[in-house]
Amino acid sequence: MPDTAVSRTLEERDRSFQYLNFTYNLAAFGNADVLTDYPLDFYGEIVEWRIAVGTPATGAGATITLNLEINAVAVTGEERIFTLANGATLGTVFTMTPTGANIFNPDDTLSIIGTTSTVFTAGTIIITIVLRPLS
Repeated sequence: MPDTAVSRTLEERDRSFQYLNFTYNLAAFGNADVLTDYPLDFYGEIVEWRIAVGTPATGAGATITLNLEINAVAVTGEERIFTLANGATLGTVFTMTPTGANIFNPDDTLSIIGTTSTVFTAGTIIITIVLRPLS
């Protein structure tokens, strides 16, 4: 049974951010949306997004470029070029911070776009998108 005071403190602290987590099989990636039109139901901003290696990647020379879009408009800042070399170690985390076009409204949608130049044969990644409600 969790300590009620600790649970309440964590709940109050986490209210200021929302985390979207998606796990993907790298071998299934192609030149298409990785996530298409995920509904956003509040006014807020994308604070950062992360990619963590869940299962080490394989595939000679494999690469994928990932970026975020709100309503089909690219969120500016760091896109991530994910390669076999930087995806080979379990637990490696990459953090990207948007620099613009990262504000969204209720009824907007979020997409993750992937562009592959060479396909991965195995591996998984966990994408976490950190959202902050705005008033």
